[in-house]
Order: sequence, then C-alpha cells, then structure tokens
Amino acid sequence: MNGVVTATLAATAAVLVAPPASAAATTLYVSPSGTGTTCSDTKPCALTQAQAAVRSLNDAMSDDIVVQLADGVYRLPAPLRLTADDSGSNGHTGRAQANQRWNVNADGPITGVQSGLCLDASGSGTANGTKVHLWSCHGGTNQQWIRR
Repeated sequence: MNGVVTATLAATAAVLVAPPASAAATTLYVSPSGTGTTCSDTKPCALTQAQAAVRSLNDAMSDDIVVQLADGVYRLPAPLRLTADDSGSNGHTGRAQANQRWNVNADGPITGVQSGLCLDASGSGTANGTKVHLWSCHGGTNQQWIRR
C-alpha cells in the first residue's frame, strides 16, 4: 500500500495492547466462552464479568490489574464502554492485552495465526487513520502490506 497507514481496529470491543505485566500485577483471564466470576487461567470469565471485577478492585488498587484476553471473537449485546473506572487508581493501571500472533507473508498479506484471516484496510483506504480489520483473504490491494 502507498503511504503509511495508522491502524485503528474496528471491533465490537476495544483491545489495548500493552507491555507485559509486572510480576506484582493482578491478572484476570477472559475467554469468549468464559463463565462465572473466577477469571483465572483455568476458569476464565466473560469480558463483561472481568470489567465488573476490575471496577470492584479499582478504588483499593495496590498493584496493576491486567485483563488477559484469550484468542477468539467476543460477541457482546452492546459495545463495551470503558471509563475511568476501568483505568486504575492509586498510581496503578488497569489494562487489557491480547496474545495476537501474525504471519507477515513475503507476498504481501498479513494473516492472523489463529484465524487465518487477512489484515484488511477498510474501504481500500490508504490515509492515516484508516480502519483495519480481519477479513477473508482475497488478494486485493487493501490486503497488501509493505514492510519498512
């Protein structure tokens, strides 16, 4: 693609990518099929339950809180609204991170390891701020990327 594209993910829920959590962080684990309130690595909870857990911990934070998102599609009945109640207090942060993995293919497309879908510039846009999303690979110019 010509020019530099600043990627803005168009998704049902916003996912913030952050550096790895420090050793002292409280980690809540989330899965698209998660249930219950445990939010552990063996019993992940739903995205909305993790948000409720973060909000209940927010006022008395003594370390960072990380919401670890498992791979998959999070289908929500309404957009997930993030507010100051989701961002931390007492000098600590609340953040979400995903373990997304990508293949940067020599012939131009970037594909998601888990989904096999291509990174696609919405509307074949090339301007800064063009939204990108995962889409079925079709070889179009809006799925061709140049490594610089």
